[in-house]
Amino acid sequence: MTGKKLADQFRISVEAVAPGFLDSEVSYFLTQAQFSIIKQLVAYYKLTDVYSKLLERKSILLTRESDSGNVWQDSIVFSGILPNDFLKLISAVVKLNSSLTQYILKCDITPYSYMNRFISTTTNNPFLERPVFFINQDDSLSTTGKTFIILVGKRNFFGTIPLTTEFIYPHVSIDYVRFPNDIDATDDVTLVQFPEFSDEIVQLASKLALDSLYGVQRVANPNFNNPSNNNNNNNDD
Repeated sequence: MTGKKLADQFRISVEAVAPGFLDSEVSYFLTQAQFSIIKQLVAYYKLTDVYSKLLERKSILLTRESDSGNVWQDSIVFSGILPNDFLKLISAVVKLNSSLTQYILKCDITPYSYMNRFISTTTNNPFLERPVFFINQDDSLSTTGKTFIILVGKRNFFGTIPLTTEFIYPHVSIDYVRFPNDIDATDDVTLVQFPEFSDEIVQLASKLALDSLYGVQRVANPNFNNPSNNNNNNNDD
């Protein structure tokens, strides 16, 4: 199943009431429909075929944000920027190299809303057995992509990490689910990634297209195809 064949099915489904959609518009609606379906499947199910097609691994250089006097009294704070095609985090491992030793620590993935539980106060003295990974939901913190924060305990299950340790090129290795490829309504060669959902994609794309005729401006900008450029892809994990 190619993008053009999906586009042909799309046009058949809407032709009677809404003929004349441009190729760029058809591509947009098909891509948006595919994204909505895959995002829902990724959020609620661990479907092996979906994950195997979209699973990626990336190593990201970390920036150390603090040494002492920070609000996370028991933590060393790192941050980084997630890949542009990032959809859902699967796992994360921190690799910290110093002149004396190497720490390889698997992260606990925790909702951003729980961050206050890890801030040291007069009544809260957290003990981090493993680094804690938060996806930062404040998009204003970065103009280049979605950011993340990692807290590494100075007193932890693996031993004590000295506060003054200078790490050499600290990295985090993440396994994540990326966005599915765009669907090109003019491409009659490349197979779509998820032919098993062809009927659902066409059905939802047709609904989005018809809905666009009732008060929603039709989109003819080919640069608008990638759902990652929109604001409807917030990750709540």
